[in-house]
Amino acid sequence: MGHRKLMKGILFTQENFQAIIDGRKTQTRRIVKLQKWADGIEIGAAGKPFAYIEKYRHTDDARAEFIKPRYKVGERVYLKEPYCLDCDFIQHEFSKEWKANGKIRYKYSGDELSELSRLVGGFNRWENKLFMPEKYARYFIEITDVHCERLQDISDEDCLKEGIKPIPQKYNGAFIYNYGRCNCENTPKRAYAALFDKINGKGTWEKNPFVWVYSYKLVKI
Repeated sequence: MGHRKLMKGILFTQENFQAIIDGRKTQTRRIVKLQKWADGIEIGAAGKPFAYIEKYRHTDDARAEFIKPRYKVGERVYLKEPYCLDCDFIQHEFSKEWKANGKIRYKYSGDELSELSRLVGGFNRWENKLFMPEKYARYFIEITDVHCERLQDISDEDCLKEGIKPIPQKYNGAFIYNYGRCNCENTPKRAYAALFDKINGKGTWEKNPFVWVYSYKLVKI
């Protein structure tokens, strides 16, 4: 009997995580990573990027390789989030006491660590979402489309699919990227540019990198 293939996980900020759960966000853009030998990227057939070495580009010795996306169409991926294995007793995770009284808490749900954790000086803590295993995941997405494009080629429609939220016209018709705070811009693209820089570092939007565009839908496993 073959072993089940491990599912990949994906990281989002807390606000984008919630936007996915609420159905406001159905796309994400991730910067295309180049191999160390590559000088640049060009887009080939069907939006597939390939890397090349500039000095060999127009010779018989040209070297070019297609760059593969991390996630494929039809693939299911789990959403990573900070979590804590909490319990009423200071016991090992797999003990009988934990199985009877244990609970997984999730920071993005507004859960708080137990009183016991505070009394014993932080016995429990929020685990780094980067290392969250699939078995503790609550939410999953299925990739429905993948292609490559320049970051600044995003359309206003896709900005909304990225979770940018329009404010009603009576409030000047602005757009926000940070729910619950006043981060307003006058166009969807400016709002998305601010969001992308906040996540990936100031000036990233101006560099206009190639990005993978992943479209997805929330699914149950």
